[in-house]
Amino acid sequence: MPAIELELLIAIYALYLFDCLHWLKPGEAAFMRRFNGEWQRKSCHPEAYTLLGRMPILRNPFDLRPGWLISPAPDSPAPQLNRFIEESLPHRRMLTALLTLSAFNLLILLPTVIALNILQTSWRLVATLILITHITVAVEFIAQSTHWRRTDPKSFWREFLAILLNPINALRSADTLCSHLFHLSLTPVTLK
Repeated sequence: MPAIELELLIAIYALYLFDCLHWLKPGEAAFMRRFNGEWQRKSCHPEAYTLLGRMPILRNPFDLRPGWLISPAPDSPAPQLNRFIEESLPHRRMLTALLTLSAFNLLILLPTVIALNILQTSWRLVATLILITHITVAVEFIAQSTHWRRTDPKSFWREFLAILLNPINALRSADTLCSHLFHLSLTPVTLK
């Protein structure tokens, strides 16, 4: 395997792990969904390891379901969070399926093609698959974020542009959508 292809593989996985890393501010809590459906709470407290006052939290890189929320720390989050996910994202299974397909293309198919040294002959097929799934994820993200687009368009378009320009960042778009909808549900916003 040529050095440039090895560097591409390292860059793909490094970018994805970087997207899974979040820095909590003091007073914030992160709620992460486990594989069994329960919610795990992590909060930034004074005794925790911090870098410039922020605590690093690694989101589950294998679970692509919407399951990442940041908020002030309520005492018992589990029942409200499950209900919130069900009500605010009724079509979340479609987005999760598209993200799983996109993750397969980016994190399994592309590295396999590179490792087998057949990228030169099959790059058009691989690029087409990645592009089609990425565009489909972007369209589904727009379709499921109607409330967010209406209430906070600047925030939505900023996040959407980041998702549109970075297919690896798009793999965490369900978490982005879930977190922003949760934040909007906590703050009263007036429609213009």
